Amino acid sequence: MNHKFSSIGITLILSFLSLIFANQLQAQEKINEVSKVDIEINYIGSTNEYLSFEVKIPQSVANRLVFKITDEDGVDLYREFINGKAYNKTILVARSHYEQLDFTTFSEKIQVKKSYYIKSEIVENVKVTSKTTR
Repeated sequence: MNHKFSSIGITLILSFLSLIFANQLQAQEKINEVSKVDIEINYIGSTNEYLSFEVKIPQSVANRLVFKITDEDGVDLYREFINGKAYNKTILVARSHYEQLDFTTFSEKIQVKKSYYIKSEIVENVKVTSKTTR
């Protein structure tokens, strides 16, 4: 009789452990799906006054989402709440002495961060012409 109870107990424990493992596997699959989300943030150029970035967030993840840009010290330069619609925008960031800009998109389920490192160089263009006179 004890053998019968112990085999039932082992069966219950194994069933419980397989249920826990299945739930963890499903959670991992959901995390993997979220990490494959195509949030695009691209540097598209600069002028004397601004750095231009193109931001594309698909509608599938644009629900209750915060998008922000911070500098290397964590100071917010831009923040927007996105709720439910695809987000396609060109954002201009005033040129300053930034060394790094962090673009972060986050909600309860996802967080995507992309950093840009900025190095400004002064380029001097010298034009030399000649003229021969006789």
